[in-house]
Amino acid sequence: MGEDLSHVKVRVKFIGEMRKKFSIEDLWISFQSVPTIKDVLAELERERGVKVNLGDSSVAILVNGRRIEFIGGLNAKLKHMDEIVIMPAIAGGSKIIRKMRKVYLL
Repeated sequence: MGEDLSHVKVRVKFIGEMRKKFSIEDLWISFQSVPTIKDVLAELERERGVKVNLGDSSVAILVNGRRIEFIGGLNAKLKHMDEIVIMPAIAGGSKIIRKMRKVYLL
């Protein structure tokens, strides 16, 4: 049986400074059709006043633990129950990367 694409619900989580900046930990957004990352960001701005500065390299957006740059960017299509994480970009040594994998990628 195929997936019902007439209703797609995604979870958006804000981590670290993004959580403090927007005063939101997480929320669910529903769409009547298959959304993209761009659609989610537009809905966040329209409904919550949350504007994510995409030109700011200190912001990272992940879908199910993968950076959007590797899955189609802002036009990446989302599936029902996908998890989008908006967080400060992390730079540094492999120790930090290993910690991130344990927290978000597993």
